[in-house]
Amino acid sequence: MVALCSGCDHGLEAVASGQTGIAGKVRFVGEWPEGVGQVAVAVYRQPPVSLADFFNINGWDTEVALGGGAYDYFVPLDGEGLYQWIIVAWRREDSFWNFTSLWGCYHLPGAERPSPVMVGAGEIVADINIEVDFAALDREATASTPLCERALPAELVAEFGG
Repeated sequence: MVALCSGCDHGLEAVASGQTGIAGKVRFVGEWPEGVGQVAVAVYRQPPVSLADFFNINGWDTEVALGGGAYDYFVPLDGEGLYQWIIVAWRREDSFWNFTSLWGCYHLPGAERPSPVMVGAGEIVADINIEVDFAALDREATASTPLCERALPAELVAEFGG
């Protein structure tokens, strides 16, 4: 799903003034599953409408520390505008990102769909927090992944989402 490149928890420390981007905290709920090779936060201006669109990422943070309870992220962006899909994705060790990489997305409390974020020129929009429930790995006991998929065309989810 996400053509991305792991590191340690230093996301917000790298933020320089004058940059445009989105920042927040990813909270991980539950025990980390075995076999996770990498986790990333990715930002899209528009949700993908085709499989090829998953590679139209507008920014990402691939430095998410594995095994922690939370990570402060920063995603630098190439410009101002409305960003409609902010996701957390993962890949297995020795594997590539794919459609089933989606773990969660940014959404306001009570929202039924992912929440968009407006970013001004030279602005860093903070507190764009995302919770990842590891039950999503098995598609059980979580509303987050289906909520994130609601931004995608139903036929895309049916064909590639499992």
